[in-house]
Amino acid sequence: MNLSINATWTTCDPHATSYVQDRVILWQMYNGLMQYNELTGTADFDLATSYDVSEDGMTYTFKLRDDVYFHNGDKMNVSDVAFSIMRATDPNMAISQYGTNIVSATAIDGTTVEVQLACAYAPFITNCCQLFILSEREVTEQGDKFGVEISTAGTGPYKLTYLDNDAKISLEAFDKYYKGEASIKYVNFYPITDSAAGLISFESGPDANAELKASLSAEFQQALALPDALGTLVFHSQLTETSEAAQIAEEFHSSLRRADLTLTAAHKNGLPTS
Repeated sequence: MNLSINATWTTCDPHATSYVQDRVILWQMYNGLMQYNELTGTADFDLATSYDVSEDGMTYTFKLRDDVYFHNGDKMNVSDVAFSIMRATDPNMAISQYGTNIVSATAIDGTTVEVQLACAYAPFITNCCQLFILSEREVTEQGDKFGVEISTAGTGPYKLTYLDNDAKISLEAFDKYYKGEASIKYVNFYPITDSAAGLISFESGPDANAELKASLSAEFQQALALPDALGTLVFHSQLTETSEAAQIAEEFHSSLRRADLTLTAAHKNGLPTS
């Protein structure tokens, strides 16, 4: 599947950017302890299986999944989680606001991490959705090059296989993803900063169903006129099993295994969904 974003991708370091066009892709590569559910408005468990909160609301104790692997082949451990949480709180990191009030993250045993807050802070669990977990080994080994070179430090449904920030970012389904391998094997993102060029690219892309393309194109053109239209997700449809736009969108949703990207397409770019 080929998609476009409306700005150049700046980094593959999920702690170093808060830009929407970056995080649309990063959401496919990384996981947090929790994952925000756009449909219910709640934080669901992701790499964590449970958590307990102390009576004073200042200590959170997370139990972790034991079947999670990084794209580099390493198994995720408690050290990776503690390292990632504290790294994200560094004031030099773009997402450090999500680590507000975090004092420490400590490995208690092989499957338990304890996070200490400076004070009770209600948004903490929701903020955990943005604190992506990284491979401590890979981040340490790459040093200053992390975020610039291809990263395999994530645990998400897709791994990064090609990186040209200005031209193309390619992802491939990760066969060890803990929820199972995604059914769409390859996804390419093309930075297209000019919306008219994006429309031309969409209309000239290969599609076995001209009727469907015409329908989506009309929706797309309507969305371009909206003042709050964000990233442009453009289908060069390779899904030929059905001509129903809603079913294609549903396949897109279930394949990428994330509500975030689907809803971005639906609510900000006018693409039909179920």
